[in-house]
Amino acid sequence: MATAEATKSKRERGGLLESLPRSNLYNADPDNLVIQGLDTVADENTVEGILSHKERNDLPVPVELIESVYTHGVLKPVEVCRQEDALVVVEGRDRVRACREANKRLRKEEKELHRVPIIFRKGDQRYLYELSLIGNLRFKEDSPLTIAAMTERLITVLGATEQEAASAYQVTVQTIKARRALLTLPTKIQRAVDAGKIAATSAARLAAIGDSEKQLAAFDELLAKGGPISRGDVDTKVGKTKGTKGADEKPPRSRRVLNKLLKGQDAGKIALNTDVYNTLRWVLGKVSSRAIEGLGPALRVLKLEE
Repeated sequence: MATAEATKSKRERGGLLESLPRSNLYNADPDNLVIQGLDTVADENTVEGILSHKERNDLPVPVELIESVYTHGVLKPVEVCRQEDALVVVEGRDRVRACREANKRLRKEEKELHRVPIIFRKGDQRYLYELSLIGNLRFKEDSPLTIAAMTERLITVLGATEQEAASAYQVTVQTIKARRALLTLPTKIQRAVDAGKIAATSAARLAAIGDSEKQLAAFDELLAKGGPISRGDVDTKVGKTKGTKGADEKPPRSRRVLNKLLKGQDAGKIALNTDVYNTLRWVLGKVSSRAIEGLGPALRVLKLEE
């Protein structure tokens, strides 16, 4: 029968008792950790305040999380970064808040208070912000509008491209474009998305209509039909709305520019050569391709004839 000493030696040789490298894990008082936007006044639309996540600050801490922390303490480390003399929470806001609530009870009961295991993270604000986004996705689902707002800040405040945002969220670029489109819609439609009356992907397609009043009119018609609103219903409505232009609708800016060029030529204010003049008129649908030498044959070769 193997002795305890022999068993210990065998385990050591097998690596079971191999010493761990030096860890950067520490314990901290939850009241000494700073949650941006909750413990401080921070503008989430600035680089300095990007970690404030205002959409999450008003959400209550799940009761079951508080009970778990009260009983077992914080089991998963919270990720923090140093900002001057403060330890700012990067990922794990709810665990810190739950620990604070649990400690209130423990303090009244004159029991030992819990501390929060923390890991330090270093990097620029964009790296830290992406960590906070990814960490949250693993544990709970934000509303479509909250995700859209956070995605937009990653792009507009921190300078990420849509491709980089897609990589951070592990989604397609088209999904990122759809999220950004949600933010351009009227508030009524955005609220309907969060209420589950229309899917975020379907609502985003209403942005293609452009005019907010027409978007609302299209949405109201879809809603009036009753039942779930399918993407096909939205696409049909968008197609019909985009294909209908009011008599007083202003042309796109580029068309206005072209028309001004033509008017300038007609008034003798500028001097365009004949081919340029006729090309502008052709683009605006005022003449056929036959008015421009060589254009007709070129269109036929590329099978783009009018």
